Order: sequence, then C-alpha cells, then structure tokens
Amino acid sequence: MILTARDAVSDKIEGLDAGADDYLAKPFGMDELIARVRARMRRGGETATEPPVAIGALSCRLGAREVFVDGRPMSLRRRELLLLESFARRATPRETLLAEVYDGGLEPRSKALDALVSRLRKHLNDEQAGVSIVPIRGVGYILAKTAS
Repeated sequence: MILTARDAVSDKIEGLDAGADDYLAKPFGMDELIARVRARMRRGGETATEPPVAIGALSCRLGAREVFVDGRPMSLRRRELLLLESFARRATPRETLLAEVYDGGLEPRSKALDALVSRLRKHLNDEQAGVSIVPIRGVGYILAKTAS
C-alpha cells in the first residue's frame, strides 16, 4: 500500500502498475486507512512457500508473484500478473477477472479487460511459454498448455 501526498491520477497509475495493492493520497482519515488494511487482510493471499503452478514452459509462484519461462524470469506489469494468477488458478469468468484485476478501484470497461488479455497473450507468445489463454464462450477464460 502506498501512502503519499502525490494525488495526480498519473501518480496513482504509476504506483499501482509498479506493484502496489492500494494507493492512498494525503490527507486521508485514519478510519479509511484502517478500513483499507482490513479489506486487504480479508483478501488474504497465498504464502510465498506455496508450490509453483507449472503449465507448459511457464512456472508461476503465485504467493511470491514470480513468473518464469524455462527458468528465466518473465517481467509483467501488475495487472498482467494479476490476470495470469487468476488464469493459473482456475477457469475464470469475466466478472471475477474484473473484480480481481481491477480490485474495485476503477470502473473498468469490458474492452480494457480484452486489451489486457491481448497484451498478456502477446507476452506469453513472445516468451514461448507453451501456454495459451483460451476463451470459454459464456464463461470466461482458462490457461491451457499449447499443443506441441
């Protein structure tokens, strides 16, 4: 969580894209800060000791937010990483993706999610990760091993 006096939208975007889970600009009420910490604690999370999820050449340590392709680290932006984590866990409905990736902080449009999925597909393809993001009509998406 970033606590700062910088309140421009571009500062917030930069902080969130850099990996922050939340961004709170001064002045803020202590009640708001405590409520945000409680919300973050409710979301919980995985532990860094959780075993990696491996699909194709892709390996994700979800708790540690690390992604590797054939042992090489893969660099992803925060939302791309959140999207990949959702896919690595299960078949994911669009509504769940919007809630998990955009965390209720923004009012995302469906097209924003489509663009994010497209960027992540390109990253995975460029890195030859051996996986693809497969749409499931009327449900959402699933991460699947690419046929070799």
